[in-house]
Amino acid sequence: MASARLLSLPTQLAPLRLRNTIQCYTAKKLLYRSMVTRPTAFSLKCGFTGAVGGCLGSLVGLGGGFVAVPMMTGWVGVTQHTAVSVSLAVVLATGASAAWQYSKHESGNKLDLETAGAVALGSIFFAPLGAKMMRQMDENRLKLAMGFLLLAVSCALPVRNAYLQSRKGESRSNENKTESSKEYATRITSMTCVGCVSGLLSGLFGVGGGVLTVPAIALTTSLDQHAVVGTALLAMLPAAFGASISNLRSKPHLMPLAAVVPMALGSMIGATLGAGYIAPQLPNEGMQVLFSCLIFVLGVRTVSKARTAINAASRKL
Repeated sequence: MASARLLSLPTQLAPLRLRNTIQCYTAKKLLYRSMVTRPTAFSLKCGFTGAVGGCLGSLVGLGGGFVAVPMMTGWVGVTQHTAVSVSLAVVLATGASAAWQYSKHESGNKLDLETAGAVALGSIFFAPLGAKMMRQMDENRLKLAMGFLLLAVSCALPVRNAYLQSRKGESRSNENKTESSKEYATRITSMTCVGCVSGLLSGLFGVGGGVLTVPAIALTTSLDQHAVVGTALLAMLPAAFGASISNLRSKPHLMPLAAVVPMALGSMIGATLGAGYIAPQLPNEGMQVLFSCLIFVLGVRTVSKARTAINAASRKL
């Protein structure tokens, strides 16, 4: 025990920059070991994770990160920080592909570019801040926070979906109503504030932020459900781009091409299938309930694993 403490003493006394370098080297070593020993299996797992996350995310307007991040940490075997960083890059592919498919829908000409721009204006500034907070957080505490967010989303999704269903007829009746300048300013300001919060969540947890933007867009506009989801997917792109650039400039090892490329390709395929072919064929209610149950199970599993790791680390001190 004494020898182990002596061996760890240089690391504890090292400057902060040197300690960060040692941590970065350890993370890269673990990741590269899995990529070099079984590169084909690693790429296939990343591609499949991207396809599943892209497909499910495009169906409900969440970007896929709520599924991709737990799958990457639990199945692919990367760290929480790497999973969040890679997921942010993949959200770009998911959002772009799904938004393109929704734009070709019969209601695609109703996508609200002004609302999407207002959300993007707030999120593009706060997403890099969330990414910076993510890089500074402890691995296990970041995973624990992600687990609680999953549990919250699993409970919020049914409420959001019930609201969207209740306003189907209302959106058509309000379609021809004119909007005053005061109402317009209030709507744009509120959507910018929503973009700030969703951007912070995107950078911190590697998610698209659709759990906030979708009900907010539905509440402040008269768009139908397909147009609301498409607008939310379009609005998440600048936030994902800003946070990805922040991670790439600060810690590029958190975004290895061996993980980003197959996940992005799989995500584009999954998002295209989900938004273009599966969404028009499946009943929304059943799919939303299944997705909520999946998110709840992933949340419970993530919280349990994070608490176990935190307790184990505290016993060693």
